[in-house]
Parts: sequence; structure tokens; C-alpha cells
Amino acid sequence: MRFYAIFFLYLSLAFGQTINVSDINHSNALIPSTEQNISFESLFNFSKDTNQTDENYTNQEDNNLTQKVEKKQNIFISYKKVPTKIFVGQQFALKVKTVVATQNFDLIKDRVVPQKGIVVLNTDQNWTEQSESIYEKTFYLRASESNATFPQIYFELYKDGNLTSSQKFPNLPLNIIKLHSDKYFSNIIATWLDIPKVKTTRFDDQNLMVVLEIMAKNANLKDFNLSYIKRGGIDSFVDNFPISRMYYYAIVPNRTNKLVFKYFNIKQNRFIKKTVNIVLSDEDISTQSDLNPQDGSFNLYKNIFYGAAAIILFLIFLKRRKIVYLLFFIILIVLFFLGITPLRSIKIVKDAKVYILPTRNSTIFYITPKILEAKKLNTRENYIKIILPNGKIGWIKEKNVIKN
Repeated sequence: MRFYAIFFLYLSLAFGQTINVSDINHSNALIPSTEQNISFESLFNFSKDTNQTDENYTNQEDNNLTQKVEKKQNIFISYKKVPTKIFVGQQFALKVKTVVATQNFDLIKDRVVPQKGIVVLNTDQNWTEQSESIYEKTFYLRASESNATFPQIYFELYKDGNLTSSQKFPNLPLNIIKLHSDKYFSNIIATWLDIPKVKTTRFDDQNLMVVLEIMAKNANLKDFNLSYIKRGGIDSFVDNFPISRMYYYAIVPNRTNKLVFKYFNIKQNRFIKKTVNIVLSDEDISTQSDLNPQDGSFNLYKNIFYGAAAIILFLIFLKRRKIVYLLFFIILIVLFFLGITPLRSIKIVKDAKVYILPTRNSTIFYITPKILEAKKLNTRENYIKIILPNGKIGWIKEKNVIKN
């Protein structure tokens, strides 16, 4: 319709006549029905304005589209290291690289929406800027079942406390496998596992207590368990990704001479067997034989040795009159009397907690039901090693001892 109106107006200008626009207005929707003279200049201006309006609309539409594209494309997420297979219980690493194509932020966060069977262990760890606009972070996750679902993780940018951009991590298909082994499998899956220290002490007259210090990398140490050990557990645990450390204790019969367990090595893709020999240290033999240092045969022989050596040194001193023999004589006499001196008795308050180890987070295996008298064996920092009336050995805090 606009074309026909312009055409008749052009004819009117060409022949110097006035055309009634209403004669060609069939729709009354686009062209006014009033009679008017329209010059070529006004026609040109009309056409120019019309084109300008269309152009503005087009530009605005393009700008909106560009803004939408930029909003979706200013965060690019990719995985640098993806495990080809995962075992149930395994703690695995997922290294993520993010390219940020915007400067409209002053804070980076990640938000995790938990899903079935997968837990993100280090949500508080910050992103590291590798270079301009490139950020990386290693996530540590743990799979608890074979049909687990990859969690929904969002990379988010904030400006002045307001969320400006957000991008969801790409979905990651998981190949999760459940391991099957024998009773010696400890449930541990790790890159490596080591046992730096082993300590064996006498727990009571029938049992020994073995304490293992275990270190491992990328391991689920909190799941450590030996099914054939009736009394045992994790005494304390320290986690510092990717290295973790724990103390595990086991109460075993006196006749037990070794502990055996297996863990699955991720790098070697096989079960590794660990054997721990159970040997009482000299200190424990000398201070805890038959639960009373004075009744043990070892201590009897030791005291005889101290007494005999002291007599010999004293005789040599009388003959040669050298001060060095007198000094050794005095030392041996002191050791002799320490060996035959009965253990000091102490009184313990009611409801005192008796620990397996002299550490803050150690396992409590006994609480005194009333005021008890116990034998003092040793001290360490704020703890006292005792023998309870029931024969069990443990540690109490100094504050639980009743002062005379």
C-alpha cells in the first residue's frame, strides 16, 4: 500500500496536480484519509525517517543478540585431566581449566549441587590464575557407589557482591568400578601408601595394642578397616590434600605376631599387600612385663646386673682411687634403686577419660565410674600413662589426678 501511495504522490508532483490520497486508501490503517499536499522533500524525509527507524530497530536487535551471545560465551570450561576409570571409594582428582572473556568481576566462586554417589571434597579451595584470563583448579571427588551421577558444578563471577556470570561445568560420564577382594582388603584405594611408624604396647594381661601411623596419597583413609580385627579403629586423622595421614589402633591377642592388610594401588592397578610385625619395644617389656615392672623377670635380671656392676666398680675404685669409677658406681646405684622402687600410686577423679594415646583426638576406651587408684607408669606433656585396677593401660590428663 505504501508503494502505491508514493507512486501517486510522485505523479502529482510531476504533473502539478493535487491527488486525493483517500482515493487510494483501502486499508485506513497505514495512510491517513485526510486530503493534503505532499512535496517531494516531505516524501524524501518520510522515506528517510522510515529507513532510520528500521535501521535503529535492526541495530537494537543485533545488539541484544550480541549481548546474549557474550553472556553465554564469556566463560569457557574444559577438563585437563579426566580419569578413565574410577573405583568405588576412590578419591580422585579432576583438573579444570577456565578461560574468562570478561573483566566484569572481582570475585570467583564455584557452587556445587550434590548428586547421587559423588562428593566434592575441597569446595573451599580457591581458583589459581595461571595467566591473564586463565584460571585452574583441581577438584577432589569421592565416588561412593558404582551408579553415581556427576555433580552439578557452576563457575560463577561476582562484582560488588552481585552475580554477573555463571557457567555450568560440562557433564562428565563416569566409569565407576567396584572392587572385590578378601578379608585382608582394608577398603583403601590410593596412589601410594606407607607406614612410617609402628608402636606396640601391652593393653592388658591378655592383649596387645598396635598403633600404625599410615600416610597415603589420593586415598580414602577414613574408610580404613580390617574386618578380622574385633577391636580397632581410627584414633586420629589429618587430611591435607592430596596427602592424608592417620593413626589406626588394633587390640590383638598376646600371641599375635603380625598384622596383614591390602590396599589397591591406582598406578599399578593391583592389590598391594602390607605386613606389619608386632614387636614389643624394650621400654614396654621393661615397664609393663606382667603389668607390674617389679614383678617381671626382665626387671629382676636387670636389677641384679645393676647391683653386681655397682659392687665391682666400687671395689675397683677402692683399689685404683680414680674418680671415674666412683661416678659410674653412683649411676648404677641410682638405676638399681629406681628399678626396685614400687610404682607410684595415684588417685584418679570420677568420670575421668582414659585414652589409647596421649593425643587430643585419641580414642576414649574407658571412663572411670568412681574415684580409682592406679599405678603411674610414665608422663608425656599433659598426659600420664597408667595401669588401671582392671589391668588395662592407657593415658589420662594430668588434671584428672587428685592432688594430695
